[in-house]
Amino acid sequence: MAYQGWKNYETWAVALWLDNDERSQDYLLGRVRELREEAPGREETYWTPAEYVKFRLADELKQDHEDAAEALFEGQAVSVLQDLLGAAISEVDWREVAEHYMEI
Repeated sequence: MAYQGWKNYETWAVALWLDNDERSQDYLLGRVRELREEAPGREETYWTPAEYVKFRLADELKQDHEDAAEALFEGQAVSVLQDLLGAAISEVDWREVAEHYMEI
């Protein structure tokens, strides 16, 4: 269900936290610039340069958050909190977050 103009609450929450952290926002805007520079031309791939940036940034965001969640519980027995955090992360629309940073 849509939330505050985003796909869902989970996506909104991730975007809000990233937007409210200057270091994260600066990093992501820099990463968008880097990905735009390295994007292959249309003749080299079936993605447009914009799709390349969106998909790569979305994948990186997802992996970073999954890694952070895993590190949070490292060495601990599996718990309901891990399951709930994993469920919430799986609901985030990482492509929507990536598109947001491409538009800033």
